[in-house]
Amino acid sequence: MTQALGNFFQRSHAPLQGSVLRAIAAQMTPSAIATGQACLDWLNTRPDALSTAFVDQFRLHLARPEAFTLRHDSRPAELQLLDDDALKRQLAEEKSAAQLTEVLRANMLQLFGRLQAVRRAASEDPADHANVYGPLPVVRALSRALDALDIDSPCGTLLLQCAAAPLLDTLKHTYTALYQFLGVQDIPELPVAHAAPLLPRSTPSDAGQAILEHIQPVATQANEIDPAKYKRAVGRPRAHPAAIAAGCAPSRHRCT
Repeated sequence: MTQALGNFFQRSHAPLQGSVLRAIAAQMTPSAIATGQACLDWLNTRPDALSTAFVDQFRLHLARPEAFTLRHDSRPAELQLLDDDALKRQLAEEKSAAQLTEVLRANMLQLFGRLQAVRRAASEDPADHANVYGPLPVVRALSRALDALDIDSPCGTLLLQCAAAPLLDTLKHTYTALYQFLGVQDIPELPVAHAAPLLPRSTPSDAGQAILEHIQPVATQANEIDPAKYKRAVGRPRAHPAAIAAGCAPSRHRCT
C-alpha cells in the first residue's frame, strides 16, 4: 500500500491536472482561478513532495491507527465551531471516502477476507481492516499531508476532490494485486463477518444533514398554509369565560 501511495502524484499527474483545469473552467471567478493555479503549481513543480507527505501520513496511520481516526485539530472534550474552509475540507473527505468505499466494496471484501485468514493463521486478534487499509484512512492521510505542507485550505480541498478518481484506480489496482498475491501464497479467503464497517462511520455532519431533512418538509408545509385561512383562524374572537358560562356563543354582538 505504501509503495502505491509513494509515487501517487507522479503517476497521476495527467488526470489530476485535467481535473483541476475542469474545476477552474466550471467557476471562472478570480478566487477559483487563483486556487486552481496554486494547485497546478504544486502538481507541476513539487509532485514528489506531495507523494512523500502522503505516504508519510499513511505510515503514521499504520503506526497509530487509533489516534489517526481523529482529525489532527480535534478536541473531543470541547465543543468546536468549524469555519467554512474547515467544514468544506471535512465534507470533501467524507464524500470522497464514501464514494470510494461504495465502488470498491467487492474488492475490499475479497482482500480483507484473506487478510483475516493471515491474522488467524498467526493467532492474532482479528483487525478492522477497513479502518486500516480502507479508503477513509487513505483520504484522511492525503488531507493531513496537504496540511503538513502548509497548503492553504481551499487549494488543499480542491486537490483532495480532484484526487478522488486517481485514488479509485490506485486503490482498486492495489487491492486486486494484494488479493492475487495472497492467493498465490495459498492463503484462503475467509468471509468477512460484517460488511457495515466498510462504510465510514456516522459523523456530526451526518446528524446535521438528518436534521435538515426533517426541518425542510416542516418548513415547506408551513409555507403552504393559506394566508386567508390563517387570518380567519387568528382573527376569530374568543368568547369570554363568563359569556361561555352564561350560554353565549362567540360573537361580535353582545349577549342578550
